[in-house]
Amino acid sequence: MPSGCRVGQCESCVTQVVRGAVTHLVTPSEDLPEDQCLTCRSVPAGDLTPDA
Repeated sequence: MPSGCRVGQCESCVTQVVRGAVTHLVTPSEDLPEDQCLTCRSVPAGDLTPDA
């Protein structure tokens, strides 16, 4: 999915997770709600439906 910095700093890739879960490769900021993910720094933890 498109992203700006590819390291999770700019948060241009923040995406709502409609169904499923992700594993973040780095700890996201505390401001990021649990139902959102940084697509540049996370991987699906099973079946995933993003709002994209």
